[in-house]
Amino acid sequence: SAPDVRPHQRSWVSAGASSDNLVYITQDKSVDIYSFSGKKVGSLTGLYGPRAICSDAEGNVWVAYGAGLLEYAHGGTIPIAQLYLPRYFHALSCAVDPTSGDIAVAESSASKENVAVFHDIYGTPQTYTTSNLYDYLYLGYDDQGNLFLNGTYKKRPAFAELLKGAQAFSQLSVDEKFGKPGGLQWNGQYLALGDSSNHVVYQMSVASGHATTQSTTHFHNWKPKFKEIVPFAIQDGVIVLPYSATNTGYFNFPQGGQAIAKIGASTNGGIAISVAPSRRAGAAPRVRRAGNSKAGSRSWVRRDASGGALLYAGGYFYGTGVFIYSYPQAELVGRLDVAGEPVCSDSAGNIFLRWENGVTEYAHGGSTPIRTLRIPGAEIYSCSVDPATNNLALVFSCPPCGYQDLAIYTNGSGAPTRYKTGTSALACGYDGNGNLFVSNLNSDTSLSELPAGSSNLMTVTLDKEVAPDQVQWDGEHMTLQSRGHPFSIYPISVEGSTATVLKPTKFKVKIAWVNSSWIYDGTVVFSFNKHDEPPNEIGIWKYPRGVHPQKTIHNIPYGDAGFGSVIVSAPPSHR
Repeated sequence: SAPDVRPHQRSWVSAGASSDNLVYITQDKSVDIYSFSGKKVGSLTGLYGPRAICSDAEGNVWVAYGAGLLEYAHGGTIPIAQLYLPRYFHALSCAVDPTSGDIAVAESSASKENVAVFHDIYGTPQTYTTSNLYDYLYLGYDDQGNLFLNGTYKKRPAFAELLKGAQAFSQLSVDEKFGKPGGLQWNGQYLALGDSSNHVVYQMSVASGHATTQSTTHFHNWKPKFKEIVPFAIQDGVIVLPYSATNTGYFNFPQGGQAIAKIGASTNGGIAISVAPSRRAGAAPRVRRAGNSKAGSRSWVRRDASGGALLYAGGYFYGTGVFIYSYPQAELVGRLDVAGEPVCSDSAGNIFLRWENGVTEYAHGGSTPIRTLRIPGAEIYSCSVDPATNNLALVFSCPPCGYQDLAIYTNGSGAPTRYKTGTSALACGYDGNGNLFVSNLNSDTSLSELPAGSSNLMTVTLDKEVAPDQVQWDGEHMTLQSRGHPFSIYPISVEGSTATVLKPTKFKVKIAWVNSSWIYDGTVVFSFNKHDEPPNEIGIWKYPRGVHPQKTIHNIPYGDAGFGSVIVSAPPSHR
C-alpha cells in the first residue's frame, strides 16, 4: 500500500545545530527538531502521521514512513537509508540494540502484531510475538542487548522482555500498579517505565523476569487532566516528555520537579534524542547493510522448469521468499530465498523483484541475480518494461518530494531519467506502442500518460469512474484493475487526452482482499482472499472471460503467511 504523504515545504535544520544533542518529536505531518534548550532548530517534512522514532549510538535517527523506517544522520535533512516492513504493516515503535546495532520494530497490520529484529536492514528479520501482551506500544534495549516491550493485556498495562539470545518473549512482572503505560527506555542503570495515568516515571531494576522499583520521578508541570499515552526520551540526566496537550518539558532526571525548559508542542507518538559527535563515547556497532544477496542461499529451481511459462508468487510475510510455479499448470517448481517481491517481467522472460530501495533482475528460471538497480528514492510501487525498447519504468516514493516519482532506465540499465509526477502515483504500464500510463491513488477518473518519445506527462481523463490500480497492456487495450470492491479489470480505448472505459472482466468469486493482477497469453492471475486477511489463494482465469477460475492454488507452501504479488515470465518459445 502506498505511504500517505502530502506536499510540504523543504526539510531544514539550522546552521550549527548539529554540534549539540538534538531532540526529535513526531508531529502529525513532520518530525520537529529542538535543541537541548528547547529552541526549534529544524523539521523533517513530507512525513504523514509518523509515530515510531528511535536513535542509535551514532546519532542516526530512524523515523516511520509508510511501510518502513527512514534513516537520517544527526542533523541531516535527507534520508540516508530505508528499512522495509511487509506490505500493509506499519511501525508502532522502534529501538536500536547498543551491543549489536540491530533494529527492533514493533509493527502492526489490520490483523497481526509482531516485533521484527533486523540484523541487516536489507535482509529478512527475525520476528517475535507474545500471547501475554497486545496493543504494542514502546520498545527499549538495555546495555546488555535485552529487549523490553510494553502494551496491554486484558485492558491492563503489561510488559514483556526478550532476553539476548532467547527465542521468545517472556512476561515481565512489575511491583507497581500501572494505570496506563507510557514511555520505556533504559537510562544507563535502570529500566525507566512511564505511567501516563499516575504522571510518574519509575526507575526499575530487572532480574529473573521481575522489575523492582528503585525510584519514582514526579513532574510538577504534568497537568492532572492530561492522561494521554506519554512517550519520553532520556539523555545526559535530562528527560524530555509531554506534560499537557500543547506542551513538552525538559526535566532533570531522575529528580523531576519543575521543567527546566519548555516546548510549545506535544505528541503521543514518539520522541528520540540524537547524540552529537562530540558527546559520543566512541565507535558503536551499526546495523548491517549487506543487501539482499545472502551467503548460503537456499534458492532452487527444477532443471526442466525454464522450458515453459513460470508464475512467480511473493510471500506476504518475512522469510517466505518467492515461490515459482509452472504456468498455467500451477505445479511448484522452485523458490527464490530472497526478501523481494515480484513486480514485472520483460519480453525476454527476465523478472524483476522489488526490495528495499531497488529492483533485482533474475533470468527466466534462474536462481541467482543478474543485477540490481537502485532507485533515487525510497519504496518501489510498480514497474513495467517497454517491449519495443526494453526501457524499464519504476514508480517509487520520494520522501523529500511529498509524492511519488517515475524513473526510466534506458534498456534497463545505467542511470535513470527521472520524471516528477506531482501525484500519488501508484502503478505504471506500457502499451504496445511505447506509451507509458500511470495510475494515481488520489484519482478515480484519470491517469497520467508519458507518450513515446515525450519528456512531459499529460493527463488522460476517463469517461467513467474506475479508481484504477494496476495498469497493464493485454495485447489489444490498456487495462485498469479497479481498487476496492467489486473487483474488475477494465479495458480502455485512449484517444488523445480522453479514454473510453470498455466492458469489464468480472470474477464470480468472493474477494475481500486482492493483489495486483497479471495478464498473460489469454489468462489472468492474481492472489486473493475471501476474508479480510492477507491473500491465501492464487486464482487463474481465462481472459477476458473471467467468471470462474480455471485453477486455484490454495495456501502458501509452508507457514501461515499469505501470498503477495504475482507475475508471469515467458518461456523462450514465446519470445
